[in-house]
Amino acid sequence: MEGNHHSLSVRDASALEKALLEFRDKFGFTDVHYTGGEPSIHPQVVDYVRIAKQLGFTVKMTTNAQTSIKRYQELVTAGLSEINISIHTLDGGVLANLMSPPRSTKWGNQAIAKQIAVINAVKHLSSVKVNTVAGADVATVMTIRRVFVQGENDPTVQT
Repeated sequence: MEGNHHSLSVRDASALEKALLEFRDKFGFTDVHYTGGEPSIHPQVVDYVRIAKQLGFTVKMTTNAQTSIKRYQELVTAGLSEINISIHTLDGGVLANLMSPPRSTKWGNQAIAKQIAVINAVKHLSSVKVNTVAGADVATVMTIRRVFVQGENDPTVQT
């Protein structure tokens, strides 16, 4: 929805609807996937999810899960069928240092706790996937997998 520094944010519902119809009818697209910036904070995102759903699309979103749980519940009610949550670490200090500008470890711990709370609040309402980056630190990816796939508690996560 926000794109990169060369793109413009969608601000007009009728323009969005026209574009979606064109993609569906000309190219056979069946999915709409809202991505960043951070789509969950867009002021019309709930309406935009509803529009895509009413046009017959499967609607998905990638998010950092830092918006209110109520907002994600509204999105699911509007037609969001899959939420991809970007989780890059379960260590608040590491997450804080990944930010630009860097933030505090307390902020990082709160952000991770919020992501976990969002997952727990919507996982019974919608398909939820966790996105992460597998670089040199494969152990972090495996820890995220254990916590979210196998349901293990991770002692580094402070909720």
